[in-house]
Amino acid sequence: MLNLRLITFLAVASQISAQTCRDSDGVTVCVGLTLKPTYKFNININQTKLCILHGDNSLIPAKSFTLLPQLEGLYFNTTNVRKIESQAFSGLPNLKTLGFFGNKISNIEDPVFIDCNTLETLDLSGNDIEFLNKINWMGLEKLSNLFVVHNFIRVIPHVGLESLKKLEYLDLSLNYLESLNSSSFKMFKNLIKLNLAYNRIKSIENDAFNGLAKLEGLNLEGNHLKEIEIENVMENLPVLKRIQLDQNEFSCDKLQCDAVAFLRGHPIVLDSYRNLLQFKGGNIEEIPSGTFQLLPEVTTLYLSFNTIRKLEPGSFDGLTKLSQLILNHNNLEIIRNGVFRDCNNLKLLDLGANKIKTIERNAFSELINLEELILSFNQLERVPESVRVLRRIKKIDLSNNKIKSVASNIFTNLNSLEVLSLESNKIQYVEDDAFKGLNKVKEINLKDNYLSNLNATNLINNLQSLKTIKLSINDFVCKTLKAVIGEFESRNIEVVRVSSKICQHIQEVTVCHNVPLKKNEPLEIENCTKTLKLEPLLKEIPPGVFVKLSNLETLVLNFTLMKKIYSHSFDGLENLNELHLYFNLLSDIPTGTFHGCRNLTYLNLGANDLEHINNDVFAHLKQLKQLIISSNLLSSVPKLELPALQLLDLSRNKIKKLNKDSFNGLVSLTDLNLKGNQMFYIEKDAFKGLIKLKYLNLEKNTLDDTTEVDVENIKTDLPNLKEIRLNMNDFSCEKLKLIVEEFEKKNISIPEGLAEPGPISYHGMFCIPRNAVNLNNNRNNNV
Repeated sequence: MLNLRLITFLAVASQISAQTCRDSDGVTVCVGLTLKPTYKFNININQTKLCILHGDNSLIPAKSFTLLPQLEGLYFNTTNVRKIESQAFSGLPNLKTLGFFGNKISNIEDPVFIDCNTLETLDLSGNDIEFLNKINWMGLEKLSNLFVVHNFIRVIPHVGLESLKKLEYLDLSLNYLESLNSSSFKMFKNLIKLNLAYNRIKSIENDAFNGLAKLEGLNLEGNHLKEIEIENVMENLPVLKRIQLDQNEFSCDKLQCDAVAFLRGHPIVLDSYRNLLQFKGGNIEEIPSGTFQLLPEVTTLYLSFNTIRKLEPGSFDGLTKLSQLILNHNNLEIIRNGVFRDCNNLKLLDLGANKIKTIERNAFSELINLEELILSFNQLERVPESVRVLRRIKKIDLSNNKIKSVASNIFTNLNSLEVLSLESNKIQYVEDDAFKGLNKVKEINLKDNYLSNLNATNLINNLQSLKTIKLSINDFVCKTLKAVIGEFESRNIEVVRVSSKICQHIQEVTVCHNVPLKKNEPLEIENCTKTLKLEPLLKEIPPGVFVKLSNLETLVLNFTLMKKIYSHSFDGLENLNELHLYFNLLSDIPTGTFHGCRNLTYLNLGANDLEHINNDVFAHLKQLKQLIISSNLLSSVPKLELPALQLLDLSRNKIKKLNKDSFNGLVSLTDLNLKGNQMFYIEKDAFKGLIKLKYLNLEKNTLDDTTEVDVENIKTDLPNLKEIRLNMNDFSCEKLKLIVEEFEKKNISIPEGLAEPGPISYHGMFCIPRNAVNLNNNRNNNV
C-alpha cells in the first residue's frame, strides 16, 4: 500500500499546469480538472493504476471512472469534495485504495461504496465528519485500513459500522472523543491496530475494548487520562504488544499494587508478545509488593531514570520469567532481603547509578541464575557479602563506589566469575586471599584507587586464569610498581598501563578520557589548549579542580552523566568564555558555582534535571550573552539579572504561566525561546523590560482562547519585536486569525506553519474550529 501522506505530498508538489494530466511510472496526477455529471473520465493512458486528482470537485458524479477498470488507487486530495453520488466508483473492479484527504465531507447517505468490494484502504482524514454512523459503509466488507484522522468525531457509535467487520487498522487520531464506552469497538473483531491519539479522552469504561481479541497495538497518547485500569485492559486484549500512553495527565505518585499505573504520561511499551516492559524516565518513587503480579510473561523490565527510593520484599513478585531487570539512575539506598524472591531466572541485574549504601546479606539469595551484576556509581563502602551466593555470576561491576579495602575470601564460591571491576573506589589495600576461589577470572580492574602495595604472588596463585589486570592511577611508588608489574608479566599477565594519550590534542581542542577529578587535587594537563573536553563519565566536579587551568576559554562537559557540582567548582577559570554542561543529571546549582568565571559569555545547562534555580546563581555573570536551560524540569521562569544577555532558551520545560515582570533585568535580550512548555496564562506586562527583544517563540504550549493575548500591550513592552511564533497551541481558528491579523498590523511577523489549508488550520497552523471548542474555563481560576 502506498503511503497516503506521501501521495498527498506528491500531488501538492506537482508542477502541472491547469486542466492537465501527466503520467509517471503508472501514477497519473491531474490538476484543475472538474468532474461533471454524465462525464466519463478517461486519462487515455492504459497503464495507469493510480490517479491523483486536484481541482474544485464538490461533487463526484455517478459512473465517472467506468473507462478506467485497471485503476487500483484513486485520490481526491484537497478538492473540496462535499457530495458523492451513488455508483460513483462503479466499473473499478481492481480498486484497492481510495483517498479523500482534506475535503469537506460531513456525511455520506447514499451507498457510494456498494461497488467497492475490492477496496482495502479508505482515507477520510481532514474532513468535517462528526458521526461515523452517518457514513454509509455498505460494500466495504473487505476493507482493512480506515483513516478518519482530523475530523470532529465525539463518540463511537454502537450501530452502523457492521460492514467494517474485516477492518485491521483504524486511525481516529486528532478527533474530539472524550470517553470510550463499554464495548465501543465490539464490532471490530479483526482489528490489529487502533490509533486514538490526540483526542480528549478522559475516561475509559470497563470493557471498552471488549471483543478486540486480535489487537496488538493501541495508541492513547496525547489525551486527558488521569488513570487507567491496566488489569482490565490486559484481560480484554490478550495479544496486545504495544500500548502508548505518553502526554496524558496521570497524577499518581507511585506504581499501584493492583495495576501498573502510568505516571505523568510516560509510555509503557509491551513488545515481543508482552515480554518487554519499559517504564523509563518517569517519576516512580517506590515499587510496592505485587506491582507486577499481573505480568507473568515479562522477561525484560526497564525502570531506569526514575526516582525510585524504595523496593519492598515482593516488589517483583510474579515476574518468574524475568531475565533482565534495569534499575539504574534511581534513588535507591538499600536493597532488602526478599525483593527479588520470584526472580529465579534473572540473568542481568543493573543497579548502577543509585545511592546504595547497604545490601542485606540474603538480598541476592534467590538469584541462582544471575550472570551479570552492575553496582557501579553507588555509595558502597565494602564489597557486599550478598554476592557470595551468586554461583553462576560471570561479571560483577563495583566501580565508582567508596570501597576502602577488599577482605579475604569475600568472593569465595564465585566459581563462574570472569570479569571483576573495582575501578574508581578508595581501595588502600587488598587482603591476602581476597580473590581466593576465582578460578575463572580473566580480568580484574583496580584502576583509579589508592593502592600503594599489592601482593602479586598471592593474587596470581588465586587467579589461575587471569589474563589482564588494570592498575593505573594508584599510589604506587615507582620501585614497588615496577616489581608488581614485573611479577605479573613474568606469568604472561598483561598489565594495562595509563595511556600516554589520556589527554590528546586534536587541532585546537584538548580531549581527556577518564580523568579522575578529586577534591583538593587540581587538574594539571601538559600543553593544554584553550579548549578542554572531558569525557566520558564524571560523577561530580569537586571545588578547585580547575585552578591551574586559568588559560581555558572553553570547557566542554557534555554527556558525562554528572550528578553534582559545588560552590566554587569552576574557580580559577577567570578567562573562560564558554561552559558546556549539556545532557547531564544535575538537579541543583549551588550559589557560588560560577563565582570563578565572571567573564563567561555562553552557558549551556540544557537536558539536565533542574526543577528550580536560585535567584543568585548567575549573579556574577555580568558578561553572559547566551544562556540555555532547555529540556529541564523548571515550572517557573527563574529570576535573572543579566544585563548583557541576548539569548535565553527555556524551551521544553514545564512552565505554566508568565507573571508580571518575569523577565525584568534582561534589558539586552533579543531572542527568547519558550517553545514546548505547558503555558496557558500570560499576565499583563509579563514581557515588560525586554525593550530589545526581536524574536519570541511560544510554539507548542497550551495557549487558548482564555489566554489574554494583548497585542497592543505586547507591542508596547516589546517595541523592537519582529517575529512571534505561535504554532501548535490550542487557539480556535477565529481567535488565531484575529491574533495573526493584529500582529501583522503592528508589522510583527508570525511565521506560517506546515499544516495544509482546511477547517482545522489557519496560516499553516493547526487550530480548533469555533463549533468544536470546548474550553476549560477553570484553568484561569487556578492561576
